Amino acid sequence: MIGKSMFCDAVRARLYDEHGMANVGREHFTAADALLPPSGYAFRFKTRMVSDRGHMSGLVYGDVVRGKPDHTPEEYRLIDGLMLAAGGMMVLLTATPAWYEDLVNQHSHRDGELYDRTTNLAVAQVFAQLGLGKGWMGIRPVIDVWLHCGIGQYPSANTELVDQVAARYATLQEALA
Repeated sequence: MIGKSMFCDAVRARLYDEHGMANVGREHFTAADALLPPSGYAFRFKTRMVSDRGHMSGLVYGDVVRGKPDHTPEEYRLIDGLMLAAGGMMVLLTATPAWYEDLVNQHSHRDGELYDRTTNLAVAQVFAQLGLGKGWMGIRPVIDVWLHCGIGQYPSANTELVDQVAARYATLQEALA
């Protein structure tokens, strides 16, 4: 809701423009993704991938919407390990409560909006808890960079952060080569 996909695209563009890394894919994992092949995280993790929320969606939306995370704490640690082994990193983008409240009030009434205002606000609070390093439901995912945006701060416009994430990602990928 605060430009996660646009941020991923900005990082992908920077990886291409500044680091010569072509073919960096963008994946979006959903609750339907199992842990193991042929359709799961372990199969889909690859080098040169930028993911929008990654496996953290299953943790947050799983608990808030379905009453429990999509995987066990052990499975989340395994997924984190797979991400790190593939040279990946987790960047978490969240909005301050005031901005998120404003965004939810503006957008929760649109046609096709998946969740209601209360659910969207609960999800935002859990993502912020993760950003603070507090974990959720006994699970502490690996988070390399957390950007907590205030009103009107779109992460894709934060060129310093885009540069930082792209440079670190390129370094991790070079180490795998």
